[in-house]
Amino acid sequence: MTFEATVRTEKIQDVVPGQAYINIVNKGEYIHYRLLDTKFDLDEIYQVRLDLKTYIGDADLYVSDSDEVKRPSVSEYTYASRRKDFFDSVTITDTVHTWLSSQLYISIYGELYSEFEFTILVEYHPIWDQKLTSAEPLTEAISVYGEFKDPYGGKYYSFRPWWSMHEKKTIVMLADSPLQEVDFYLALDDYPLIYMTDWVDWNEMFSIKPTDAGYSDANGFFGTYYIRVRPKYTLADLFYDKPYSYYFRTFS
Repeated sequence: MTFEATVRTEKIQDVVPGQAYINIVNKGEYIHYRLLDTKFDLDEIYQVRLDLKTYIGDADLYVSDSDEVKRPSVSEYTYASRRKDFFDSVTITDTVHTWLSSQLYISIYGELYSEFEFTILVEYHPIWDQKLTSAEPLTEAISVYGEFKDPYGGKYYSFRPWWSMHEKKTIVMLADSPLQEVDFYLALDDYPLIYMTDWVDWNEMFSIKPTDAGYSDANGFFGTYYIRVRPKYTLADLFYDKPYSYYFRTFS
């Protein structure tokens, strides 16, 4: 294992659950990380565990769940682990289902020059089946209108092909946004999580061809496609007070 600086102390690096981040931090300095809701559905997480292993030196772990504290420190944080041995950990468990902000911020502080490994492990809510039943069914070629007042909204749809499997039709899904854009992603017979699917729209459009894996289930029949639509948030949206409105439709 080789330790080397992979990010400047003031830069915030986006991280991915399950991946190990090996780095060094000098005495009295910080390394900053961020876990994005728009990439990993933080509002669907039941529990997140942040693990810090220090191989040389003494590094501490500070966490903020507030957008007002993007670089948590020894004097400003929501959660912290400051043990003197080689292992620090912070576990946050959802109890009201709305505990997490749009981003989770993490800082590694060097009490001494330290070489460390940092990982994030997440467990999603075990209530997806309940959410699937609340999805709004789509009818082919008929548009549905949706609108979000802020970048934290979300909408769930479902679509089950009505035609025979031998017709070999391509399924096309389209989101048409007149002002602020939206993103959507989907899963077959399962609750869609952006972290766990490769089915993400490209320029507000997605298609599934008969030759694509997932066009049908293992028995050769159509399943149900569940779709999640969310605002496509950018920093420019802070200065653009317009709703995220869209027309969503699926056709073949």
